[in-house]
Amino acid sequence: MLAGSSEQQLAANAQMRLQQPDLTDSQDRDYRLTEVTLLAAEQGRLAPMTSFSATPFWDELNLLSNRARLPSDLRQGPWSLLDQTLNELAARQLVSSDGRSAAVFVVSGPLPATESEEEGFFKIAVLDGRYAAFAFPSSTQSHRHFCASLTSLAEIESRAQLTLFKNQQVAPGLALGCVE
Repeated sequence: MLAGSSEQQLAANAQMRLQQPDLTDSQDRDYRLTEVTLLAAEQGRLAPMTSFSATPFWDELNLLSNRARLPSDLRQGPWSLLDQTLNELAARQLVSSDGRSAAVFVVSGPLPATESEEEGFFKIAVLDGRYAAFAFPSSTQSHRHFCASLTSLAEIESRAQLTLFKNQQVAPGLALGCVE
């Protein structure tokens, strides 16, 4: 292979990975607030990897913004099934007359505990102005179907203390196989 060839450059780029230094014994350990340590068994993705397919920075984006401490039963059960359903929905979208296909937008994140609810995670999917919102308690069992966690956008906004889709008109009713 010639020096500077495109194959060599691609191989060099493929070997580049984001590395976090081991600062375990560092003097300022108590002051570092951004250090995140996740056990491999507890790592889950808030959004499916297919969501990052159009960016060359997918690896860093996945590591820095998409990893969460999702409980195994939730991650391997209803969360994964919902991701699969959303991927299938996105794959079924037909191209319109102007050559564009409708995008499925997904917002997900953590839900803090309240007096009546345990901590958990939410996922909201929007397609053509229709949404489906889900709130999963951390204790969700793997055999539970994602439709059992269907909720309202207002409930998620209240618990997460967020305002989502502020200037957009969205209504419930995104068909994901759940009966409201």
